[in-house]
Amino acid sequence: MTTLILLLLAAITVTLVIPAIRRPILSSVIFRAFRKALPAMSETERAALEAGTVWWEAELFSGKPDWNKWTTVPTPKLTAEEQSFID
Repeated sequence: MTTLILLLLAAITVTLVIPAIRRPILSSVIFRAFRKALPAMSETERAALEAGTVWWEAELFSGKPDWNKWTTVPTPKLTAEEQSFID
């Protein structure tokens, strides 16, 4: 009985540890289930993900922003057209 349990544990361990075995047996099944459960990505979400990197948001939400870096960023200026619209 102990040998059977050890063989079963060894088979489970090998399945979980070796990627070449885990991917087709376990990962593909899990990913398929998640794909069915999750909603499709909207165009807005896709555009946000493909927009690039985070810059000041990552710095700000890290909890320790580099304030010296912030002081070197130039203040944005409105174009004449934008300013006339606001006026």
